[in-house]
This record gives sequence, structure tokens and C-alpha cells, in this order.
Amino acid sequence: MYTLLMIIFIVVCLLMILLVLLQPHHSEGLASAFGGSSDSFFGTKAVPTFWKATIVLATAFILVAIVLNKVPRKREAGGSLMGATENGEGGNPPAETPGSND
Repeated sequence: MYTLLMIIFIVVCLLMILLVLLQPHHSEGLASAFGGSSDSFFGTKAVPTFWKATIVLATAFILVAIVLNKVPRKREAGGSLMGATENGEGGNPPAETPGSND
């Protein structure tokens, strides 16, 4: 379940990046103040379509992120990464200090 949600999350992220990069400019910034053009590569109908798709993908991004946070991940048999050292089991032996030849 977690892996499937992570794949969906990555696909939504990539689609949202692509969609934002493809969106036409609504204003040309300072160039529009001096008569810059605001031609759209995809035509005038593309703006509402891209805007709606961006809203859908942003909503999906937020929802999948929340669900990913709530779904437990599969863990190894040990439970946590710090579990062995907290109980005093496993881990590295104490380092020898230089000069102690006991």
C-alpha cells in the first residue's frame, strides 16, 4: 500500500512540475508595461484547462501526502533503527582509548 501511494505521489509531482512549466504567462512582468506581447503558445483555451488541471493535481498532491503520512511503512523485524542501541544490545563495541593497555 505504501509503495503504491509513493509511486502515485511521484507521478503527481512530476505531472505538476511539467504542467507548471507548460503554463503560459499571465503577464510578462515589466516587459508588459512597455508594450510586451502576451502570446500564448497553446492558444487561449489552454489557460483555463491548465489552471483546472493544476488545481486538480495540487489537491491530489496534498491528499496523497496526508495519506502517506498516516499509512504505516513496512519495517524490518527489528522495529526501529535505534532499538538495538537503546536496549544495550548489538551495536558497535566501545572504542578503545589510546594508551590504555589493560
